Amino acid sequence: MSSTDWDDRRMTDLRPPRRNRYFYGQLMDVRRFSMEQQYALAEQRQLNRLVLGEGVVCGLGVSAIKAGSERGIRVRAGVAVDGWGRRIVVPDDHDLIPLALAGEHGGDPPDEGAELPRDLVVSLCYRECQTEFGPAFAPDPACDGAPRCEAGTWVETYSLGIREGTADDVSHPCDAEIKDLLRQGRLHEALGALTAACATPPDDPCLVLARVTVEDDGSLTVVDVPPRPIVPTNQALLRLIACLAERIEECCGTPPTDQFLAVELVAVRSAAQTLVTWKTPGDMPTIGRKREPNGIEIRFVKATVDPATVVLGRTVVVRRNGNPVGGGRIDWSAANQMLFSVAPDYLEPGEYEIELRGDHPAVMSLAGPAGQPHALDGDPAGPTFPTGDGTPGGNLVCKFVVSG
Repeated sequence: MSSTDWDDRRMTDLRPPRRNRYFYGQLMDVRRFSMEQQYALAEQRQLNRLVLGEGVVCGLGVSAIKAGSERGIRVRAGVAVDGWGRRIVVPDDHDLIPLALAGEHGGDPPDEGAELPRDLVVSLCYRECQTEFGPAFAPDPACDGAPRCEAGTWVETYSLGIREGTADDVSHPCDAEIKDLLRQGRLHEALGALTAACATPPDDPCLVLARVTVEDDGSLTVVDVPPRPIVPTNQALLRLIACLAERIEECCGTPPTDQFLAVELVAVRSAAQTLVTWKTPGDMPTIGRKREPNGIEIRFVKATVDPATVVLGRTVVVRRNGNPVGGGRIDWSAANQMLFSVAPDYLEPGEYEIELRGDHPAVMSLAGPAGQPHALDGDPAGPTFPTGDGTPGGNLVCKFVVSG
């Protein structure tokens, strides 16, 4: 049985696993032992693909090198997981010099002296080799030739491909749906959206390691990290989280005590998304009820708001056609981000205004390490947000219309 009979792509796809059921007196043959190997390999590869994802685990940096007049590249030792969840180990640095076109799975060598294209892509592929050949006492009758022998070992190795072309940088955009769920504090639902579908195995499981540009003078420019997928291991994530925590402290730590609480954002939301955001405090947008508006989002800046001072009907007043809106509530999706909502119902048609009070009784900030709490600086200081004229106090009133 060859490796191709196992069908590595099918092994990592979604299908019911099969394993041996042993019983006393069972005859163990090649098929049974192969099934045992396939079960363990399929489990490992499927978890690698779906939990870790494809990409470089560590090492495998690519750099330009030169030996005499010959130019080439060096691929550093490392470990990766390919698109079918197979582990690829490059145990030692691998030099490709002189650099020449080569298929990912070997093949005929390129013509000597052939000129390289300007743009090249370096890729890494999983490969298996047979070794430890010995006599086969019961050879496969379909095979000809004598003496008959079989390989006793598979070696899981790799091949490096050099092809003409280019590769885009890897990007990790945040879907608008996920961002909206996180703004509302719906973390579990965000996780549900991220895991709603299982990724399918790619047709080509090889990994891009680098882009190479052949310059006019024959020198090589290598770009390795941006175009390569990277596996976010626990160790890498822990170090990244530590760096992000320091960065957040740098940019979003305790605000200076001379900063007055202000409003940066006012928006009307539905249960799933932002419907409209005020560009200026004097805007008066119209939202159709068919868009299912059910809440008003406010984001405070410059100082940390004291949530105990945000009281519906007292320091935060929502009116419809001049009358206070009943039945609403205030939630906090972040320390400085509040949401007034009337879920599960929607805002009825009418003319609305939301008043955030900076005059007594006022929305207040928390006291800083050496400062005093301040009332909301709600005066519109200019044509755009945030509010504030540098003096505590002043009410902010934003208006909008819900049409039938």
